[in-house]
Amino acid sequence: MSLVEVNMLSPIQIGKRSFFFLMPNDSMLGPTIEKSIPEGWTVVIDPDSAPEPGQLVLGSIDGSQPIVGVLTMRGGLSYIKPSNPRYPMVVVDRSRSDWCLGRVVFIGVAK
Repeated sequence: MSLVEVNMLSPIQIGKRSFFFLMPNDSMLGPTIEKSIPEGWTVVIDPDSAPEPGQLVLGSIDGSQPIVGVLTMRGGLSYIKPSNPRYPMVVVDRSRSDWCLGRVVFIGVAK
């Protein structure tokens, strides 16, 4: 895989280290439009914006492929929860600083 840098104007105020992430699958295609992100859409991630429960995040568990989901707290544990019920929730260790790649700050279609 090659990395390509593309400079684009952002429609919102974001941090200098923010980056684009292309939604790779239908894991965030859910029954409600509020937290739904179709496959192929662009997600802007701000690594300097700390996520709170209920917000969308981009996480990577033990260096695995990044996943987008809602940061959820349940029974004293933290999870990344996809909108699509066909995908499982993933437990995250919030004591590790490397689990979160950033908070989702914008969703859209790049044309």
